[in-house]
Amino acid sequence: FIVPLLLLTWSATNELLKFWQGINGDASAIDTFNHVMTWLDQRINPLLASINLPYTFADLQTKMRESLQPMLTNFAVFVGNALSATPQLILFLFVSWLAWVYFLVFGREYRQKLLPMLLPWEEQRKILSQTLGNVLRAMILTSIVISLAQASLVLITLGVTSVPKFYLWAALSFFLSFIPVFGTAPVMV
Repeated sequence: FIVPLLLLTWSATNELLKFWQGINGDASAIDTFNHVMTWLDQRINPLLASINLPYTFADLQTKMRESLQPMLTNFAVFVGNALSATPQLILFLFVSWLAWVYFLVFGREYRQKLLPMLLPWEEQRKILSQTLGNVLRAMILTSIVISLAQASLVLITLGVTSVPKFYLWAALSFFLSFIPVFGTAPVMV
């Protein structure tokens, strides 16, 4: 799981950098940003004027900047906390991964051994065993469906916007969406 994820990340990042250099050339990121903002200003101001909105593109930029500033501050604090806890996070993810693999491989066998000790009643044991199996199957199926939905949205969005090798980003988002919190946040961004 991790090796394809790393390969997809590396390949997608290289493709994004090539795409950026194709657009950007030798200009700095600030020059490119200013060029893009000027281009957007020329396109959006006439649209705003045509629907009689009393705002310009610069006004919208200011309002967006003001609304995004608290979110970006919180995100920066979150990233800072995550980076300061990286060794703990790596250990936690590794132990969780091992526990999941072990549970998936040997879970049924241990359930059959432990449930008679925990619940001596046969009928309640069957109900609990069936319910637990159904819940686990539903969780796995739900994770797969949500991952496919996120990957499809990424695939369509990046395909429509002509990002090269967009299928790599879609595959990366499919794998990342299985990782709680730390995987789904980059997919949403």
